[in-house]
Amino acid sequence: MMKLSTMNGAGQIAVDQRASRLLHYLPAIYDDSEDDEPFLARFLLIFETMWQPLEEQIAHLYALFDPHLTPAELLPWLAQWVCLGLDEALPLARQRELVANMVDIYGRLGTAGAMRDYLRLYLGVEPRILDLADEAGQPLPPFHFQVRLPMAKPDADLDDRIRRIITRLKPAHTVYELVYDSVPVS
Repeated sequence: MMKLSTMNGAGQIAVDQRASRLLHYLPAIYDDSEDDEPFLARFLLIFETMWQPLEEQIAHLYALFDPHLTPAELLPWLAQWVCLGLDEALPLARQRELVANMVDIYGRLGTAGAMRDYLRLYLGVEPRILDLADEAGQPLPPFHFQVRLPMAKPDADLDDRIRRIITRLKPAHTVYELVYDSVPVS
């Protein structure tokens, strides 16, 4: 890198002349860094200095594509890459976890496991999905399943969002029942 420092009060500037690392990409015949007046070595330092900010951005580019590292304002953009519309009412940590896990969840779309994982990430509770028999052991009709959430019945807005999630993730030919299990506080 080029280092500038003033030598005297007359405004003369001395340049610490080190060879540019770009010289290593040229044939050895062009390396004039040992000369008294190394023109090419200093000339290439200009480009090296101009490109340094860009190189630093490229070196940290991976962070923009990691849901855990990307800035919060870029998270909705990153969510669009995995076909996820983020719910801004969710805490930021939950939004990041949803984006990070969406590829895996979409790979298992239509399965109870995918629905369970999505609802767990979205709500922060562990849902139970029953597709053969209900809680009492009674068989469920064909193509029916129950989603049991260990929480009190939420307000109408959250209930509607939960139902839209289940509808989007369930197999098209199935019918579901959503049950809220109030968990007593001990």
